[in-house]
Amino acid sequence: MKAERNPVARLSNRARVLLVVGVLLVVLGGLAIYRYGAALRPEAVRDVLLSLGPWGPLAQIALLGAVLTVPVVPATIFQIAGGWAFGKTLGFVYTMLGDALGACIGFWVARRWGDRVLQRWLSDASYAQVQRLAGRMTWRTVMVLRLLPGPAYTLVSLAAGVSPLRFWPYLIGSVVGVAPWIALLVLAGDVARSNPLVAVGIIVGIVLLAVILGRVARTRSGDQQN
Repeated sequence: MKAERNPVARLSNRARVLLVVGVLLVVLGGLAIYRYGAALRPEAVRDVLLSLGPWGPLAQIALLGAVLTVPVVPATIFQIAGGWAFGKTLGFVYTMLGDALGACIGFWVARRWGDRVLQRWLSDASYAQVQRLAGRMTWRTVMVLRLLPGPAYTLVSLAAGVSPLRFWPYLIGSVVGVAPWIALLVLAGDVARSNPLVAVGIIVGIVLLAVILGRVARTRSGDQQN
């Protein structure tokens, strides 16, 4: 399913500037992850974010945006670290902004360059999955795919980009879908500052909930196909 021809050309000047800034942030975040990826743990990321002072929030947004665009390390590291470094309120805000940045970059890469990039970048299996997802993409589909365990985050972003789905409905569905998980992970990071054992319990609960929801979703999908 083909996207609209050169949709970036129709963006306002301000939107183009924001898109370029977002891409630069993702590139910088990606370079940092490439350099220090082997040592990345939530507490290590927290220490780096705090050491950057007023630049810490921007670094959190850039790093998370990078791993959600090119998933070389788990995004949960940065989501937990956001709460650990900035607390549950500001940590949630900065982490949601980083998530939105990653969602936007993946969408616009696919919307602008489409199959030319995806066929070179993705494996045959991932490319086929993107095409299947694109065929049924709505903002509700995005919301459910973000909420339930299933296709990788980046593949959903790319599939939305090559589908006819408009940007703002996509972004709203994405933000609404990931918000509950981010809230829980940021809360775990915030609690880790005073009670690490409780934080571990929250993370274990998140994993169990994700497994249960994933099984329920697969069961319902199988029933509908039958």
